[in-house]
Amino acid sequence: MRIRQLLTASALYGIADMLVLGVSGFLLLPLYTHALSQSEFGAYVIVKTNIELIGYLIQFGLLSAVGRLYFDHRGGGEPGRYVNSILMFALLVIAAAAGIAAAAGDPLWRLVSPGTPSHPYLWYALGIAALTFTAGLGSLWVRLDNRVNLFVGIQITAAAIVTVAAFIALEVLHLGLPGLLGAFAIGYLPATLVLLWRIGGDLAPRIRRADLLPSLHYGLPFAVSYIAFFVLNRFSVLTLQRHVTLEDIAIFGLAQQLALVITVASQSFGKAMQPAVFGATPEAAPEILRRSSRLFILLIFGAAGGAVLFASEIIRIVAPAGYLSGLPVLLVLLVAAFVYSLSLVSNTALEYHRRPRTSAAMSVLGAVMSVVLGLALIPPYGLVGGAVATLGAYVTMTLFSHIMAWRISGQSYFGELAMVTVTLAGMALLAAWPGWSGMHVVLAGAIKLAIVGAIFAVLAAIYVPNRFRQAVARVRGTV
Repeated sequence: MRIRQLLTASALYGIADMLVLGVSGFLLLPLYTHALSQSEFGAYVIVKTNIELIGYLIQFGLLSAVGRLYFDHRGGGEPGRYVNSILMFALLVIAAAAGIAAAAGDPLWRLVSPGTPSHPYLWYALGIAALTFTAGLGSLWVRLDNRVNLFVGIQITAAAIVTVAAFIALEVLHLGLPGLLGAFAIGYLPATLVLLWRIGGDLAPRIRRADLLPSLHYGLPFAVSYIAFFVLNRFSVLTLQRHVTLEDIAIFGLAQQLALVITVASQSFGKAMQPAVFGATPEAAPEILRRSSRLFILLIFGAAGGAVLFASEIIRIVAPAGYLSGLPVLLVLLVAAFVYSLSLVSNTALEYHRRPRTSAAMSVLGAVMSVVLGLALIPPYGLVGGAVATLGAYVTMTLFSHIMAWRISGQSYFGELAMVTVTLAGMALLAAWPGWSGMHVVLAGAIKLAIVGAIFAVLAAIYVPNRFRQAVARVRGTV
Protein backbone atom coordinates (compact mmCIF):
# COMPACT_ATOMS: atom_id res chain seq x y z
CA MET A 1 0.00 0.00 0.00
CA ARG A 2 2.82 2.40 0.81
CA ILE A 3 4.46 1.73 -2.54
CA ARG A 4 1.20 2.41 -4.32
CA GLN A 5 0.78 5.68 -2.44
CA LEU A 6 4.36 6.63 -3.28
CA LEU A 7 3.85 5.98 -6.99
CA THR A 8 0.52 7.83 -6.97
CA ALA A 9 2.10 10.85 -5.30
CA SER A 10 5.04 10.75 -7.70
CA ALA A 11 2.66 10.67 -10.66
CA LEU A 12 0.68 13.63 -9.31
CA TYR A 13 3.85 15.62 -8.71
CA GLY A 14 5.04 14.84 -12.21
CA ILE A 15 1.72 15.84 -13.77
CA ALA A 16 1.69 19.10 -11.81
CA ASP A 17 5.26 19.95 -12.81
CA MET A 18 4.61 19.15 -16.45
CA LEU A 19 1.43 21.23 -16.36
CA VAL A 20 3.31 24.39 -15.39
CA LEU A 21 6.18 23.73 -17.78
CA GLY A 22 3.85 22.65 -20.56
CA VAL A 23 1.62 25.72 -20.30
CA SER A 24 4.37 28.35 -20.07
CA GLY A 25 6.96 26.56 -22.17
CA PHE A 26 4.94 24.89 -24.95
CA LEU A 27 1.21 25.59 -25.10
CA LEU A 28 1.72 29.36 -24.96
CA LEU A 29 4.54 29.39 -27.52
CA PRO A 30 2.18 30.25 -30.41
CA LEU A 31 0.94 33.22 -28.37
CA TYR A 32 4.49 34.40 -27.68
CA THR A 33 5.77 34.02 -31.22
CA HIS A 34 2.75 35.66 -32.87
CA ALA A 35 2.16 38.49 -30.38
CA LEU A 36 5.86 39.40 -30.16
CA SER A 37 7.97 40.38 -33.13
CA GLN A 38 10.85 38.06 -33.92
CA SER A 39 13.34 40.53 -32.43
CA GLU A 40 11.18 40.85 -29.29
CA PHE A 41 11.09 37.08 -28.96
CA GLY A 42 14.89 37.09 -29.30
CA ALA A 43 15.06 39.59 -26.43
CA TYR A 44 12.72 37.30 -24.46
CA VAL A 45 15.16 34.40 -24.94
CA ILE A 46 18.03 36.57 -23.67
CA VAL A 47 16.12 37.89 -20.64
CA LYS A 48 14.95 34.37 -19.77
CA THR A 49 18.58 33.19 -19.92
CA ASN A 50 19.67 36.01 -17.62
CA ILE A 51 16.87 35.20 -15.18
CA GLU A 52 18.25 31.67 -14.89
CA LEU A 53 21.79 32.99 -14.35
CA ILE A 54 20.76 35.46 -11.65
CA GLY A 55 18.61 32.80 -9.99
CA TYR A 56 21.48 30.33 -9.70
CA LEU A 57 23.79 33.04 -8.34
CA ILE A 58 21.46 34.26 -5.58
CA GLN A 59 20.16 30.87 -4.44
CA PHE A 60 23.43 29.42 -3.10
CA GLY A 61 22.01 25.93 -3.62
CA LEU A 62 19.73 26.49 -0.62
CA LEU A 63 16.69 24.79 -2.15
CA SER A 64 18.66 21.56 -2.42
CA ALA A 65 19.89 22.03 1.16
CA VAL A 66 16.36 22.54 2.47
CA GLY A 67 15.23 19.45 0.62
CA ARG A 68 17.71 17.36 2.62
CA LEU A 69 18.05 19.15 5.99
CA TYR A 70 14.43 20.14 6.54
CA PHE A 71 13.57 16.81 8.15
CA ASP A 72 16.14 17.37 10.90
CA HIS A 73 14.28 20.51 11.91
CA ARG A 74 10.83 19.04 11.43
CA GLY A 75 11.78 16.33 13.87
CA GLY A 76 12.78 19.04 16.35
CA GLY A 77 9.37 20.68 16.09
CA GLU A 78 10.47 23.99 14.58
CA PRO A 79 10.28 23.75 10.79
CA GLY A 80 8.81 27.24 10.49
CA ARG A 81 11.79 28.86 12.21
CA TYR A 82 14.20 26.97 9.97
CA VAL A 83 12.43 28.03 6.77
CA ASN A 84 12.23 31.59 8.10
CA SER A 85 16.01 31.69 8.55
CA ILE A 86 16.51 30.54 4.98
CA LEU A 87 14.00 33.08 3.68
CA MET A 88 15.55 35.97 5.63
CA PHE A 89 19.03 35.13 4.34
CA ALA A 90 17.66 34.97 0.80
CA LEU A 91 16.07 38.41 1.23
CA LEU A 92 19.43 39.80 2.36
CA VAL A 93 21.11 38.32 -0.71
CA ILE A 94 18.37 39.73 -2.96
CA ALA A 95 18.77 43.15 -1.35
CA ALA A 96 22.54 42.99 -1.93
CA ALA A 97 21.93 41.98 -5.55
CA ALA A 98 19.56 44.93 -5.96
CA GLY A 99 22.27 47.24 -4.60
CA ILE A 100 24.79 45.86 -7.07
CA ALA A 101 22.25 46.25 -9.87
CA ALA A 102 21.63 49.90 -8.91
CA ALA A 103 25.34 50.68 -8.72
CA ALA A 104 26.75 48.67 -11.63
CA GLY A 105 23.84 46.89 -13.25
CA ASP A 106 24.08 48.50 -16.67
CA PRO A 107 27.75 47.61 -17.41
CA LEU A 108 27.26 44.11 -15.98
CA TRP A 109 24.18 43.57 -18.14
CA ARG A 110 25.97 44.84 -21.26
CA LEU A 111 28.86 42.49 -20.48
CA VAL A 112 26.52 39.50 -20.59
CA SER A 113 23.92 40.74 -23.10
CA PRO A 114 25.33 43.54 -25.26
CA GLY A 115 22.47 43.50 -27.75
CA THR A 116 19.60 43.95 -25.26
CA PRO A 117 19.01 47.12 -23.16
CA SER A 118 19.38 46.75 -19.41
CA HIS A 119 16.39 49.00 -18.73
CA PRO A 120 13.83 47.76 -17.85
CA TYR A 121 14.87 44.13 -18.33
CA LEU A 122 17.53 44.03 -15.60
CA TRP A 123 14.95 44.71 -12.91
CA TYR A 124 12.45 42.31 -14.40
CA ALA A 125 15.15 39.61 -14.41
CA LEU A 126 16.16 40.29 -10.81
CA GLY A 127 12.55 40.40 -9.59
CA ILE A 128 11.54 37.20 -11.35
CA ALA A 129 14.70 35.43 -10.13
CA ALA A 130 13.83 36.45 -6.57
CA LEU A 131 10.25 35.24 -6.94
CA THR A 132 11.53 32.00 -8.42
CA PHE A 133 13.36 31.34 -5.16
CA THR A 134 10.48 32.24 -2.84
CA ALA A 135 7.98 30.26 -4.93
CA GLY A 136 10.40 27.34 -5.13
CA LEU A 137 10.83 27.38 -1.36
CA GLY A 138 7.07 27.44 -0.82
CA SER A 139 6.41 24.58 -3.25
CA LEU A 140 9.30 22.56 -1.83
CA TRP A 141 8.01 22.93 1.73
CA VAL A 142 4.60 21.65 0.67
CA ARG A 143 6.25 18.71 -1.08
CA LEU A 144 8.43 17.83 1.89
CA ASP A 145 5.36 17.61 4.10
CA ASN A 146 3.76 15.40 1.43
CA ARG A 147 0.76 17.66 0.99
CA VAL A 148 0.10 16.45 -2.52
CA ASN A 149 -3.29 18.08 -3.07
CA LEU A 150 -2.02 21.49 -1.96
CA PHE A 151 1.02 21.21 -4.23
CA VAL A 152 -1.09 20.26 -7.25
CA GLY A 153 -3.49 23.10 -6.45
CA ILE A 154 -0.63 25.61 -6.36
CA GLN A 155 0.69 24.41 -9.72
CA ILE A 156 -2.72 24.48 -11.39
CA THR A 157 -3.40 27.96 -10.03
CA ALA A 158 -0.01 29.22 -11.22
CA ALA A 159 -0.54 27.77 -14.72
CA ALA A 160 -3.99 29.36 -14.97
CA ILE A 161 -2.72 32.75 -13.78
CA VAL A 162 0.16 32.78 -16.26
CA THR A 163 -2.17 31.83 -19.12
CA VAL A 164 -4.74 34.52 -18.37
CA ALA A 165 -2.18 37.21 -17.52
CA ALA A 166 -0.07 36.51 -20.61
CA PHE A 167 -3.12 36.64 -22.90
CA ILE A 168 -4.32 39.93 -21.39
CA ALA A 169 -0.84 41.49 -21.48
CA LEU A 170 -0.12 40.48 -25.09
CA GLU A 171 -3.49 40.40 -26.85
CA VAL A 172 -5.65 42.87 -24.92
CA LEU A 173 -3.25 45.49 -23.56
CA HIS A 174 -0.49 44.96 -26.18
CA LEU A 175 2.25 45.48 -23.58
CA GLY A 176 4.81 43.40 -25.46
CA LEU A 177 7.73 41.74 -23.71
CA PRO A 178 7.47 43.78 -20.45
CA GLY A 179 3.85 42.65 -20.13
CA LEU A 180 4.81 39.00 -20.69
CA LEU A 181 7.53 39.22 -18.03
CA GLY A 182 5.00 40.75 -15.65
CA ALA A 183 2.67 37.81 -16.29
CA PHE A 184 5.48 35.41 -15.38
CA ALA A 185 6.11 37.32 -12.15
CA ILE A 186 2.44 37.13 -11.16
CA GLY A 187 2.51 33.36 -11.74
CA TYR A 188 5.01 32.92 -8.90
CA LEU A 189 2.79 34.66 -6.34
CA PRO A 190 0.57 31.69 -5.30
CA ALA A 191 3.51 29.58 -4.08
CA THR A 192 5.11 32.65 -2.45
CA LEU A 193 1.90 33.47 -0.57
CA VAL A 194 1.63 29.85 0.58
CA LEU A 195 5.21 30.12 1.89
CA LEU A 196 4.36 33.20 3.98
CA TRP A 197 1.11 31.62 5.19
CA ARG A 198 2.87 28.45 6.34
CA ILE A 199 5.61 30.34 8.18
CA GLY A 200 2.89 32.25 10.00
CA GLY A 201 3.95 33.45 13.45
CA ASP A 202 7.55 32.35 12.86
CA LEU A 203 7.98 35.04 10.20
CA ALA A 204 10.51 37.49 11.66
CA PRO A 205 13.69 39.36 10.59
CA ARG A 206 15.89 36.80 12.32
CA ILE A 207 18.52 34.37 11.04
CA ARG A 208 19.72 31.54 13.27
CA ARG A 209 23.30 30.44 12.67
CA ALA A 210 22.40 26.84 13.50
CA ASP A 211 19.91 26.89 10.64
CA LEU A 212 21.91 28.79 8.04
CA LEU A 213 25.50 27.55 8.27
CA PRO A 214 24.78 23.81 7.77
CA SER A 215 22.46 24.69 4.89
CA LEU A 216 25.11 26.81 3.19
CA HIS A 217 27.72 24.11 3.71
CA TYR A 218 25.42 21.52 2.17
CA GLY A 219 24.06 23.73 -0.61
CA LEU A 220 27.18 25.40 -2.03
CA PRO A 221 28.38 22.28 -3.93
CA PHE A 222 24.94 22.12 -5.52
CA ALA A 223 25.27 25.79 -6.48
CA VAL A 224 28.46 24.91 -8.37
CA SER A 225 26.63 22.09 -10.15
CA TYR A 226 23.74 24.38 -11.07
CA ILE A 227 26.06 27.00 -12.55
CA ALA A 228 27.84 24.27 -14.51
CA PHE A 229 24.44 23.07 -15.73
CA PHE A 230 23.61 26.64 -16.78
CA VAL A 231 26.84 26.95 -18.74
CA LEU A 232 26.24 23.57 -20.34
CA ASN A 233 22.79 24.57 -21.57
CA ARG A 234 22.97 28.33 -22.09
CA PHE A 235 26.53 29.23 -23.06
CA SER A 236 25.57 29.09 -26.73
CA VAL A 237 22.91 31.77 -26.19
CA LEU A 238 25.38 33.97 -24.29
CA THR A 239 27.95 33.67 -27.11
CA LEU A 240 25.52 33.97 -30.02
CA GLN A 241 24.50 37.44 -28.83
CA ARG A 242 27.88 38.74 -30.01
CA HIS A 243 27.67 37.22 -33.49
CA VAL A 244 24.04 37.12 -34.69
CA THR A 245 20.94 39.33 -34.68
CA LEU A 246 18.05 39.22 -32.22
CA GLU A 247 15.95 37.57 -34.93
CA ASP A 248 18.47 34.72 -35.09
CA ILE A 249 18.50 34.50 -31.29
CA ALA A 250 14.72 34.06 -31.48
CA ILE A 251 15.12 31.13 -33.87
CA PHE A 252 17.71 29.47 -31.65
CA GLY A 253 15.66 30.07 -28.50
CA LEU A 254 12.53 28.59 -30.04
CA ALA A 255 14.49 25.52 -31.12
CA GLN A 256 15.86 25.13 -27.58
CA GLN A 257 12.38 25.40 -26.12
CA LEU A 258 10.95 22.81 -28.50
CA ALA A 259 13.84 20.40 -27.92
CA LEU A 260 13.12 20.61 -24.20
CA VAL A 261 10.10 18.34 -24.74
CA ILE A 262 12.51 15.38 -24.98
CA THR A 263 14.11 16.31 -21.66
CA VAL A 264 10.71 16.69 -20.00
CA ALA A 265 9.66 13.26 -21.26
CA SER A 266 12.82 11.66 -19.86
CA GLN A 267 12.37 13.36 -16.49
CA SER A 268 8.82 12.08 -16.30
CA PHE A 269 10.04 8.52 -16.83
CA GLY A 270 12.77 9.12 -14.24
CA LYS A 271 10.19 10.01 -11.60
CA ALA A 272 8.88 6.46 -11.85
CA MET A 273 12.15 4.68 -12.64
CA GLN A 274 14.36 6.04 -9.89
CA PRO A 275 12.10 5.27 -6.89
CA ALA A 276 11.78 1.69 -8.16
CA VAL A 277 15.57 1.32 -8.40
CA PHE A 278 16.45 3.16 -5.18
CA GLY A 279 13.83 1.28 -3.16
CA ALA A 280 14.82 -2.20 -4.38
CA THR A 281 16.94 -4.68 -2.45
CA PRO A 282 20.65 -4.85 -3.37
CA GLU A 283 20.01 -8.18 -5.10
CA ALA A 284 17.09 -6.94 -7.21
CA ALA A 285 18.27 -3.40 -8.01
CA PRO A 286 20.70 -4.26 -10.87
CA GLU A 287 18.06 -6.24 -12.76
CA ILE A 288 15.42 -3.54 -12.24
CA LEU A 289 17.90 -0.91 -13.46
CA ARG A 290 18.76 -2.98 -16.53
CA ARG A 291 15.15 -3.69 -17.55
CA SER A 292 13.86 -0.20 -16.86
CA SER A 293 16.84 1.34 -18.69
CA ARG A 294 16.22 -0.70 -21.82
CA LEU A 295 12.54 0.24 -21.75
CA PHE A 296 13.43 3.89 -21.18
CA ILE A 297 15.84 3.95 -24.13
CA LEU A 298 13.14 2.52 -26.38
CA LEU A 299 10.41 4.91 -25.25
CA ILE A 300 12.55 8.05 -25.35
CA PHE A 301 13.74 7.06 -28.83
CA GLY A 302 10.12 6.83 -29.98
CA ALA A 303 9.40 10.32 -28.61
CA ALA A 304 12.58 11.78 -30.11
CA GLY A 305 12.08 10.04 -33.45
CA GLY A 306 8.59 11.45 -33.82
CA ALA A 307 9.76 14.95 -32.88
CA VAL A 308 12.65 14.77 -35.36
CA LEU A 309 10.63 13.61 -38.36
CA PHE A 310 7.82 16.09 -37.70
CA ALA A 311 10.12 18.98 -36.72
CA SER A 312 9.08 21.21 -39.64
CA GLU A 313 5.38 20.66 -38.91
CA ILE A 314 5.97 21.51 -35.24
CA ILE A 315 7.63 24.81 -36.18
CA ARG A 316 4.72 25.70 -38.48
CA ILE A 317 2.23 25.05 -35.67
CA VAL A 318 3.91 27.13 -32.96
CA ALA A 319 5.56 30.00 -34.90
CA PRO A 320 5.26 32.24 -37.98
CA ALA A 321 6.99 31.38 -41.24
CA GLY A 322 10.06 33.43 -40.33
CA TYR A 323 11.15 30.71 -37.93
CA LEU A 324 11.21 27.90 -40.52
CA SER A 325 14.82 28.64 -41.39
CA GLY A 326 15.70 27.24 -37.97
CA LEU A 327 14.81 23.65 -38.96
CA PRO A 328 18.48 22.47 -39.11
CA VAL A 329 19.11 24.03 -35.68
CA LEU A 330 16.04 22.32 -34.22
CA LEU A 331 17.05 18.94 -35.67
CA VAL A 332 20.53 19.15 -34.14
CA LEU A 333 19.14 20.27 -30.77
CA LEU A 334 16.56 17.45 -30.77
CA VAL A 335 19.35 14.91 -31.24
CA ALA A 336 21.33 16.72 -28.52
CA ALA A 337 18.36 16.58 -26.13
CA PHE A 338 17.99 12.87 -26.85
CA VAL A 339 21.67 12.25 -26.06
CA TYR A 340 21.35 14.27 -22.86
CA SER A 341 18.25 12.28 -21.84
CA LEU A 342 20.24 9.05 -22.13
CA SER A 343 22.33 10.23 -19.16
CA LEU A 344 19.32 9.40 -16.95
CA VAL A 345 20.43 5.76 -17.09
CA SER A 346 23.98 6.44 -15.89
CA ASN A 347 22.91 9.09 -13.37
CA THR A 348 20.42 6.65 -11.84
CA ALA A 349 23.19 4.07 -11.48
CA LEU A 350 25.58 6.63 -9.95
CA GLU A 351 22.96 7.90 -7.50
CA TYR A 352 22.04 4.35 -6.50
CA HIS A 353 25.68 3.76 -5.61
CA ARG A 354 25.75 7.12 -3.78
CA ARG A 355 28.08 8.92 -6.17
CA PRO A 356 26.44 12.38 -6.56
CA ARG A 357 29.83 14.08 -6.82
CA THR A 358 30.62 11.98 -9.86
CA SER A 359 27.41 13.18 -11.52
CA ALA A 360 28.34 16.77 -10.64
CA ALA A 361 31.80 16.27 -12.13
CA MET A 362 30.22 15.10 -15.38
CA SER A 363 28.13 18.29 -15.48
CA VAL A 364 31.29 20.36 -15.02
CA LEU A 365 32.98 18.41 -17.82
CA GLY A 366 30.01 19.08 -20.10
CA ALA A 367 30.12 22.78 -19.21
CA VAL A 368 33.81 22.99 -20.11
CA MET A 369 33.15 21.32 -23.46
CA SER A 370 30.23 23.69 -24.08
CA VAL A 371 32.53 26.68 -23.61
CA VAL A 372 35.36 25.26 -25.73
CA LEU A 373 33.13 24.15 -28.61
CA GLY A 374 30.98 27.28 -28.44
CA LEU A 375 33.97 29.59 -28.76
CA ALA A 376 35.33 27.50 -31.63
CA LEU A 377 32.14 26.92 -33.65
CA ILE A 378 29.80 29.87 -33.09
CA PRO A 379 31.90 32.68 -34.67
CA PRO A 380 32.28 30.91 -38.05
CA TYR A 381 29.02 28.93 -38.17
CA GLY A 382 26.50 30.97 -36.17
CA LEU A 383 23.30 29.20 -35.09
CA VAL A 384 24.28 25.79 -36.46
CA GLY A 385 27.65 26.12 -34.71
CA GLY A 386 25.85 26.82 -31.42
CA ALA A 387 23.62 23.78 -31.88
CA VAL A 388 26.57 21.52 -32.76
CA ALA A 389 28.49 22.86 -29.73
CA THR A 390 25.55 21.88 -27.51
CA LEU A 391 25.42 18.43 -29.11
CA GLY A 392 29.16 17.92 -28.61
CA ALA A 393 28.97 18.94 -24.95
CA TYR A 394 26.04 16.56 -24.33
CA VAL A 395 27.79 13.68 -26.10
CA THR A 396 30.93 14.20 -24.01
CA MET A 397 29.04 14.43 -20.74
CA THR A 398 26.78 11.45 -21.44
CA LEU A 399 29.62 9.25 -22.70
CA PHE A 400 31.84 9.82 -19.68
CA SER A 401 28.85 9.50 -17.34
CA HIS A 402 28.13 6.05 -18.78
CA ILE A 403 31.81 5.10 -18.52
CA MET A 404 31.82 5.98 -14.82
CA ALA A 405 28.52 4.16 -14.23
CA TRP A 406 29.85 1.08 -16.07
CA ARG A 407 32.98 1.04 -13.90
CA ILE A 408 30.87 1.22 -10.74
CA SER A 409 27.84 -0.93 -11.60
CA GLY A 410 29.28 -3.26 -14.23
CA GLN A 411 26.33 -2.66 -16.58
CA SER A 412 27.16 -1.51 -20.10
CA TYR A 413 24.79 0.11 -22.61
CA PHE A 414 27.34 1.48 -25.08
CA GLY A 415 26.27 -0.64 -28.06
CA GLU A 416 22.58 0.15 -27.57
CA LEU A 417 23.20 3.85 -27.04
CA ALA A 418 25.37 4.09 -30.15
CA MET A 419 22.74 2.29 -32.24
CA VAL A 420 19.80 4.49 -31.23
CA THR A 421 21.84 7.70 -31.49
CA VAL A 422 23.12 6.90 -34.99
CA THR A 423 19.60 5.90 -36.04
CA LEU A 424 18.14 9.15 -34.73
CA ALA A 425 20.87 11.15 -36.49
CA GLY A 426 19.94 9.39 -39.74
CA MET A 427 16.29 10.28 -39.17
CA ALA A 428 17.32 13.91 -38.64
CA LEU A 429 19.08 13.89 -42.03
CA LEU A 430 15.97 12.38 -43.58
CA ALA A 431 13.79 15.07 -41.96
CA ALA A 432 16.01 17.76 -43.49
CA TRP A 433 15.39 16.40 -47.02
CA PRO A 434 14.00 19.28 -49.15
CA GLY A 435 11.63 16.97 -51.03
CA TRP A 436 9.11 16.94 -48.15
CA SER A 437 8.02 20.50 -48.99
CA GLY A 438 6.82 19.46 -52.48
CA MET A 439 4.85 16.48 -51.20
CA HIS A 440 1.21 16.52 -50.14
CA VAL A 441 0.99 17.02 -46.39
CA VAL A 442 -1.13 13.89 -45.80
CA LEU A 443 1.18 11.67 -47.84
CA ALA A 444 4.29 13.13 -46.17
CA GLY A 445 2.75 12.58 -42.73
CA ALA A 446 1.82 8.98 -43.53
CA ILE A 447 5.33 8.20 -44.77
CA LYS A 448 6.90 9.73 -41.68
CA LEU A 449 4.59 7.80 -39.36
CA ALA A 450 5.42 4.59 -41.21
CA ILE A 451 9.16 5.26 -40.84
CA VAL A 452 8.87 5.93 -37.10
CA GLY A 453 6.68 2.86 -36.61
CA ALA A 454 8.99 0.54 -38.55
CA ILE A 455 12.14 1.67 -36.74
CA PHE A 456 10.38 1.58 -33.38
CA ALA A 457 9.18 -1.98 -34.08
CA VAL A 458 12.68 -3.17 -34.99
CA LEU A 459 14.14 -1.64 -31.83
CA ALA A 460 11.33 -3.08 -29.73
CA ALA A 461 12.11 -6.55 -31.07
CA ILE A 462 15.76 -6.03 -30.02
CA TYR A 463 15.33 -4.24 -26.69
CA VAL A 464 12.20 -5.83 -25.22
CA PRO A 465 11.66 -9.04 -27.21
CA ASN A 466 9.17 -10.58 -24.76
CA ARG A 467 6.95 -7.50 -24.72
CA PHE A 468 7.26 -7.23 -28.50
CA ARG A 469 6.16 -10.84 -29.03
CA GLN A 470 3.22 -10.30 -26.66
CA ALA A 471 2.16 -7.17 -28.56
CA VAL A 472 2.38 -9.00 -31.91
CA ALA A 473 0.33 -11.87 -30.51
CA ARG A 474 -2.38 -9.43 -29.36
CA VAL A 475 -2.49 -7.80 -32.80
CA ARG A 476 -2.78 -11.19 -34.51
CA GLY A 477 -5.54 -12.21 -32.13
CA THR A 478 -7.45 -8.99 -32.83
CA VAL A 479 -7.08 -9.41 -36.60
